[in-house]
Amino acid sequence: LRMADLDIPSLVQSALLPLVPFLLGPSTLPTLLSPPSVPSIASIIDHTVLSPLASSSDVSRACADASAHGFASVCIPPFYVPLASSLMSGTNGRVCTVVSFPNGYCSTRTKAHEASCLVSDGADEVDMVCNVPLLRRVASAPTGEDVDLWCEDVLAVCEAAGEAGVKCII
Repeated sequence: LRMADLDIPSLVQSALLPLVPFLLGPSTLPTLLSPPSVPSIASIIDHTVLSPLASSSDVSRACADASAHGFASVCIPPFYVPLASSLMSGTNGRVCTVVSFPNGYCSTRTKAHEASCLVSDGADEVDMVCNVPLLRRVASAPTGEDVDLWCEDVLAVCEAAGEAGVKCII
């Protein structure tokens, strides 16, 4: 089977579209059925600058790009949240940052504290890296305790982030 042989629109329509109202809300379905436009595509892009070598000028440029193109957010290293928050003020773009990036090894308490501090610093959204070793255990030989621990990890960050959005990076 090759990608060229797949009827992607039919696959999306039959497999994914029935889930959209549950995942994204009922008002999303008409938007997904109409042809996408550049602004509609831009509005779901997280413009990301997460290199460990990223400078303040890189972050400033990413914020300008996100604002100019109508991207959903600019995702930047935690250190730059105050700068990005200042630069994105007055725009429709959100400031997104990462917690426990890139490996997800931090304790639940550490992730929650980090998320709370970053939201206080101006983050509108937090992308947390899940506990990958724990997730692997859940996937291979799930126990109730492991599933509970993994869920508690994600929920603790959600609660700490308050009104800010949270995504879980797997």
